[in-house]
Amino acid sequence: MARSEEALKNYVQKILSIQKEKSNRPLSEAEMKQIALELGMSESDWKDVQKTVQEHITRGQGYLQYQNWNDALEEFKQAHAIAPNNLEVLEGLSQAHFQKWKQGKEKNDQNQAGYFARKYLQFVPSHQASLQLISELKKGESLHKPFNKRIAILSGVVGSLVVILLVVVVYLNQSNHELEKRDYAPPTQASSPDAENTSSVTKNSEGQSLVKVSKSASISGEDQLPVELVVESDEAPFAIELESSELSPYSDAFSYRFKGFIVPKGVEIDELVLQYELVDKNGKVAAEDTDDSISEHFPTVRSGDKHPIDFLIHKKRKAPNLEKVVISIQKIDQSPAPSTYDASPEAELLWQIRKPSNVEIIIRERYSKYSVNEYLNKGEVGHKLVLEIENTGQRRLEELTVAIEWLDQADKVLISKEAIITYSSQPKMLPGHTRIEYVLEDIPVPEVESIKGYRVQVIEAE
Repeated sequence: MARSEEALKNYVQKILSIQKEKSNRPLSEAEMKQIALELGMSESDWKDVQKTVQEHITRGQGYLQYQNWNDALEEFKQAHAIAPNNLEVLEGLSQAHFQKWKQGKEKNDQNQAGYFARKYLQFVPSHQASLQLISELKKGESLHKPFNKRIAILSGVVGSLVVILLVVVVYLNQSNHELEKRDYAPPTQASSPDAENTSSVTKNSEGQSLVKVSKSASISGEDQLPVELVVESDEAPFAIELESSELSPYSDAFSYRFKGFIVPKGVEIDELVLQYELVDKNGKVAAEDTDDSISEHFPTVRSGDKHPIDFLIHKKRKAPNLEKVVISIQKIDQSPAPSTYDASPEAELLWQIRKPSNVEIIIRERYSKYSVNEYLNKGEVGHKLVLEIENTGQRRLEELTVAIEWLDQADKVLISKEAIITYSSQPKMLPGHTRIEYVLEDIPVPEVESIKGYRVQVIEAE
């Protein structure tokens, strides 16, 4: 079996095992990606896995459309094995089992439909389709129980109460539902512009500071939305460098995409969760979502680092008349940064391709540790590596992929791993920017002393 196939098999087994242990808290996508990398999957492998999941979802949704419940289930089951918390997968499984239950009244389909609907509600408590599906299942249960006249009357009363309760639940949850809007506290007081850039600070009615985020000079157009950052004091622990804030309206849906960078100021950040609110012309929040902008599994983002953010909100409804985007901090794990950092040593860099003109990069080693532990296969050494990749040239980089090669004492390549530093859909790597690459690799040698070191080869740069 190929190494990537073995890694995928181990990944699926690990995900299932951990999810059983943490049934009360579903794994996040960031945690699942971290597990994949720890088990030997490359960034390229991870992207291929996500593509495979989407292909299963597309086929499953197609089978649902043509009422082919069995084949739909097979597609969604395969997707679920790889991506157990994907909302489209959970909804597909609940709907396919529900439709099978309506046809054959099999108890297993009834149980599975309810299970996956409740799983969906763990992520989106106000999801109307799941609430309705569970209510329909409960109605079906009452129809198949033995009953006398008294129980029949009671069932009718309970049924009416369930309907009334459902209406009340729907009404109460409208404030949280993705199709609803709520008031946004507008700014009430302006202050002087920020000294570092063209950003300015205002106060909302709750006394919080609203920092207007400057757009890149190259960004313009009516679909580019202004961005404000809500902070508790006038001094935010980080700056946001905005590359684009783009609204894409379609006939029956819309997408909003934020691209930019988080730049800590005087602090180090270990975890950061941001909330994005799309505010319309009437001051109502038309859509909102949260993003693990800096995962707790990612290396510490230092003061001055430029951490790329690429966040998407997609809604299946007509685009509202939006005025701006408001970003607020939902969670932050920070600590004071030292006044200076030790210089990171340069890593050996080679070019596997012909080096494009005006493209210059330097790669430095921020952290490196080899270890042997009980979780690794016998005869393997683990390497935890954090690299700094700096664009020292005169042109921006839209795509940069490197291969990291580990060498034995005779300079023979023991193993090689690709790492995608940036690609076309991510924020651009501008001159002077540094990206952080976190690498975890198992090297097929019995002891650390068998490893001479590693080198980095550029295999794609555009």
